[in-house]
Amino acid sequence: MDLVAAALKAASIPFVRLDGRCTAAQRADMLRAFGSKAQGAPRVFLASLKAGGVGMNLTAASECHLLEPHWNPAVEDQAADRVHRLGQPHDVTVYRYVARGTIEERMLTLQDQKRALASAAFDVRRGASAREARMADIRLLMQL
Repeated sequence: MDLVAAALKAASIPFVRLDGRCTAAQRADMLRAFGSKAQGAPRVFLASLKAGGVGMNLTAASECHLLEPHWNPAVEDQAADRVHRLGQPHDVTVYRYVARGTIEERMLTLQDQKRALASAAFDVRRGASAREARMADIRLLMQL
């Protein structure tokens, strides 16, 4: 986020930045400013996955750029869902950036495996024993 913030400043693009250091009041102010149609209002809302993952509605946005993969695909999905919400008047495009030849590529593979595991575990067309085995796998992964 530091690199993106620096590039936005250099390009004179107004933005707000939400991370773990922000208070609830600052967060509310940022959301209000980002949703404003006023001249000079922020055009970019930078948010860490952790700070921006819950309790936000960013329907003022039409794009979501995920700059680094998370090992848990649900975290990324939830972040994109902040933009793609009920009442969203715009088409939404989600961009995922992955550096070639890095651990990020392996994280995408892990995400695919997790999605397949979750899908198979809840597939009602399979036999009960296979479903139970997959539920045991999920419990193990989630340490339930």
